[in-house]
Amino acid sequence: MNSVPKFASSIPDVIQTEVDQIISIDVQATDDDGDEISLFASVKNGDNEEQLSETELSTEMEDSVYTALFDWTPTEKRLYKIEFRARDEKGGVTILNPLFLLCACSNGGQCDYDNSQVHTGNKHRAG
Repeated sequence: MNSVPKFASSIPDVIQTEVDQIISIDVQATDDDGDEISLFASVKNGDNEEQLSETELSTEMEDSVYTALFDWTPTEKRLYKIEFRARDEKGGVTILNPLFLLCACSNGGQCDYDNSQVHTGNKHRAG
């Protein structure tokens, strides 16, 4: 029986950023069976799940841990959903959807991620 890959704790549960600010996340995964892993990141429109981009991340493997870097910059104020996938060579897949809080900082002040959130299911945006 094939075990699915597991994400390491390198991906935060909540990603907070501002419009036009790059986010960089180390994506790490392992596989109990020792299978080769491919890592993917996708960005979707948080309102309708339309795929905006999907990338197979360039991975490196050391000590049975597959690691890749995900860099992305949100360029407009909207709801986004970020999804990370780890797929092993036998077809086992694990998906991780961290909460994504985006601040437009349109008031010229500092972002208040605790009190300025719009929640719709698993989609989040800070204003």
